[in-house]
Amino acid sequence: MDQINDAWADNPFVVNITELNDPNQPYSCSQWGNQYSNSHNNSGGGSQGYSHEPPLMVSGPNMGMWSMFNTGSAFPSNVFIDHTMQVFHKTNNVTPSTANGIIQDMLDAMENSLIMATAGIITQSVDADDDGVINPGDEVLISFTLENNSFNADALNINASINTNTELEIVSGANVNMDYLSEGSISQFQTVIQIPMDISLGEIDVILTLSADYIDQDGVTQEYLRDFVYSFQVSLHQSGFPISTGSQLKPSPVVVDFNNDGSLDVLIGDYVGLVHLYNGGGSEVIDATFPYDTGNQIWGSPSAADLDNDGNIDIAITSKSKYLYIFDQYGLKVEYFADSYLMGTPAIGQLDDDEELEVVVGGYSSSGKKIYAINADGSEVDGFPIEVGEKMIKGVALYDFNNNGIDDIVFGTDSDNITLLLDDGTISWSYATGDKIQSAPSIINTGNEILVCAGSKDDNFYCLTENGDLKFSYPTGNNIYTSPSAVELNGSTAIFFGSDDGNIYAVDVNGNNLPGWPQQTDDNIVGSIAFADMDNDGSPEIISTNGAGQLLSYNGDGSQNQYFPITAEFPYAGSPHITDLDGDGDLEIFTGSTNTLVVTDIKTEGGSDAFWSTYRGNDKRTGYYEAGGGGACTTADLNDDGIIDILDIVQTINIVLGNITPSATQVCAADVNGDTIIDILDIVLIVNIIMGN
Repeated sequence: MDQINDAWADNPFVVNITELNDPNQPYSCSQWGNQYSNSHNNSGGGSQGYSHEPPLMVSGPNMGMWSMFNTGSAFPSNVFIDHTMQVFHKTNNVTPSTANGIIQDMLDAMENSLIMATAGIITQSVDADDDGVINPGDEVLISFTLENNSFNADALNINASINTNTELEIVSGANVNMDYLSEGSISQFQTVIQIPMDISLGEIDVILTLSADYIDQDGVTQEYLRDFVYSFQVSLHQSGFPISTGSQLKPSPVVVDFNNDGSLDVLIGDYVGLVHLYNGGGSEVIDATFPYDTGNQIWGSPSAADLDNDGNIDIAITSKSKYLYIFDQYGLKVEYFADSYLMGTPAIGQLDDDEELEVVVGGYSSSGKKIYAINADGSEVDGFPIEVGEKMIKGVALYDFNNNGIDDIVFGTDSDNITLLLDDGTISWSYATGDKIQSAPSIINTGNEILVCAGSKDDNFYCLTENGDLKFSYPTGNNIYTSPSAVELNGSTAIFFGSDDGNIYAVDVNGNNLPGWPQQTDDNIVGSIAFADMDNDGSPEIISTNGAGQLLSYNGDGSQNQYFPITAEFPYAGSPHITDLDGDGDLEIFTGSTNTLVVTDIKTEGGSDAFWSTYRGNDKRTGYYEAGGGGACTTADLNDDGIIDILDIVQTINIVLGNITPSATQVCAADVNGDTIIDILDIVLIVNIIMGN
């Protein structure tokens, strides 16, 4: 209908839409289309003319048009729409002579009417952050064009008034009056609208109400009144996003400087098995490697680190094709085949005594109930794979429980168990729950104790001691598929998780509800909870997603933040990832849905480095949290992306200059010489590390 409406601006015409309930049975679209082939042309001598074309044929197996207009029980159904976009007539099984008579009546009415067309071009007159996206606080300029497309009528006493469906401030151009607009003439005016900061996000309608008088062919003064609606979106979308992938995005993306050019890139896998690489502006990289087709579904998130210490970030990703892949900026490095579906997110840690890192994942096939660990070159780590006899649909957690410098492995299984596997291949303990563990376990180091926590399909959340004893269990109203995450609130460790009952839960280390929690949402919680200081007030915000397509944000006390929930076009499927994508000092929230990758641009300065701000807590996907900074730091790696580069130097310089307030993790990483002072000496040492000196 929008295309029809636009066309009237140049050449008014009559539309006859015919719906076929049974295309090709017994008649073809061509046969029906030829039924009303008579052409009607302007006989009134107007300057622009009008026409009637053969009817627009639509297939209606669901009786859409018949139901909308109630044209009767016979088919085909016919609807005639006039020059004002109103339904002039509706009927069924109309004969050619009747149809042509209806059309002639419409054309006669058109010839003796005032026909006004409008166009509106919407631009931003104020774009506070120059991102090309209309945000709260911006200002829009609408350039209107009025055109008198009548055949025999001049417009008199014209009034154009602007109204909206929300509380917008019309700065100028709210009302325009004109005495006269002759047939075929054009007039233009502009309206400036201020978008308030407290506006509700979404589609905004601007209504142009146009009234005028005209004298018909009988000399009688008639009134013209019509509304024209123009719409624009007010959003917090990051420029270049959302990106339509055409497939479900269950994983959380990894956002790193993949090609070592100083800018962040986005990598994610989808449900049809493609690995996508996007630059920070949202453009997909299409080259000899990407998008990479793994041949089957990707359920797990990619993990990232410099595995072999060659200065390039490596990306590990699994597929139901039974392969684990490792990429760097030069392409595919490793293609490891396991004898099992690989559904979980790979974790990166230290699984042997060399200086390189290794990749760990569990299998999900009856023939491959194993834990696999490979080196950066794709070879198997000594002693792996390890047969554990149970299927694992989600990723593992890594931590050195026995303090020997090698990570141990915690995993949950479809056999209802949470298990600790030591680095020597022996089972330290296994705890039996009431149903499958299909949420990745997390390891939470409170400073006083180490907890192993996971949710179960028995509707309970479990936290165990490092010896495998039950510390507490917490009942919910449905299955728990979200991996737990942790954050410091009011000086104590808080544990967050979501359930299919639609609740976000927050408990202390003894399983007690925190004040203001749980919070009920409109659908099942599909993504693990993430945290960041979105407004730089020193306190974390809680970010989550649900199956209703809502991006959720809460304060520590459970109160919702401004603009949230933000509803997307499609239901969400993955966990949030929070980072400063474009280096402007504010944060972006990445969320995957059933069809798109959405990036929400928070407009206040904030930070995410000190928090569990991505799925499994970090880009290595270890599922490990340490109170006092989100986890142990890596010397000189201030942004914890697994690679030491110019970005780490920039952050250190900003700390020295006092431009940013560093997190505990950043302080730890930036103090390279360990003298408790971050200064030029630390910057020099980071440069030397990068130079290989």
